[in-house]
Amino acid sequence: MKSKLQQIKDIETPDELFELLEVDGFDIADLSYRGGTLGFYAKTIARFCDVDDWLLPDKFGAYCNYLGGGLRGSINKSDFSDEIKGYRRDWLDALGDAIVKCYNYYEQDAGLQDEEDEDGETNWENIGSNRCREAGIKSAY
Repeated sequence: MKSKLQQIKDIETPDELFELLEVDGFDIADLSYRGGTLGFYAKTIARFCDVDDWLLPDKFGAYCNYLGGGLRGSINKSDFSDEIKGYRRDWLDALGDAIVKCYNYYEQDAGLQDEEDEDGETNWENIGSNRCREAGIKSAY
């Protein structure tokens, strides 16, 4: 049987994440061409990782800042308290990475990363957003 850490690292789709966390879906899901957030309330993550929820942000997941001019920045995962140590810290890091994968999954599914529009025209905003992400740009400030 795989370790909990390996199970988290193997997640590729939202459904796999929901199954592992034993939830029906994301608590927070707000993605658009202007960035957004995706994740769970602290209680859900705390229960799964066996940590106190006050050591986590109120909402744990992934976020993307809007840079302006139609550009979205890098997709980033939530941080959490340095008081969390050892394997639980590893679980939380891996969960953050898995939620970033899910964010990417939803953006791709919605066409937010396509470099061409449905009519075959160049989608400059998405090309720019993809290049900003390649460069690691998180925020315009």
